[in-house]
Amino acid sequence: MSESLENIFGAHIAQGTLEDAAQAMASLAQSYPDLGPEFIAILQDGFSAAVGGDAAVVSAVNRSGYSVSTTQEAGELISELLDLLRAAGLPPNNSFKPSPLRGSA
Repeated sequence: MSESLENIFGAHIAQGTLEDAAQAMASLAQSYPDLGPEFIAILQDGFSAAVGGDAAVVSAVNRSGYSVSTTQEAGELISELLDLLRAAGLPPNNSFKPSPLRGSA
């Protein structure tokens, strides 16, 4: 999980904002349809790892130029990117039901 998540944050988000990254990733997924579900699955796994307290997600997100110090902050960015990807047209994975992050209301 962490290497793929690091690749997403290091390669796509380091280029700019989460919004720009989501648009670029959605464009890639249009050209390469297998990428869309893969992007979503990796991010969902990353979110689940963040909820579980896996510190590897902090390192992965920090490859992007964003700076987070907790798994909660990392999970929030991952969740935001998932939302942006769905808004950009990537299909939702209806079987994924995110758990609330620790400390979230």
